[in-house]
Amino acid sequence: NGTYTGTAVVGTNSSRIPFTEVVAGHDLFTLQDSGKQLKVQQDINNNTYMKFTMDIYYNGASHQGYIDFRRNGARAKYHWLGTTANHYSLTRFFPVSFNDIVEIHITNGSNIDSLTISDIHLLIELVGS
Repeated sequence: NGTYTGTAVVGTNSSRIPFTEVVAGHDLFTLQDSGKQLKVQQDINNNTYMKFTMDIYYNGASHQGYIDFRRNGARAKYHWLGTTANHYSLTRFFPVSFNDIVEIHITNGSNIDSLTISDIHLLIELVGS
């Protein structure tokens, strides 16, 4: 929850949404960089996907924003948010492998350098063989 800066530039460190480990049923992942990176630390099967289910409140403020899911520094998936303050629910899948590093950013489609989100709820699941 909070205000994120650097949102006008895709992939900036200050726009990363931190992970918090509430309950982990396994030790496949480690948190790095103050919880802003999730690293796959054990070998997993081919065709394994991460499923992200996320609920957030986005302040909107008349500009388009989006959630940017990044794997190893490159965009894996994204989800556009509206231009008004509202709650958003989204689900995204992308493949992961051993040593992959995952980050989630809040970014915008204009030159606005600061966005506020709150009420973040995130569930991550592994799906695949």
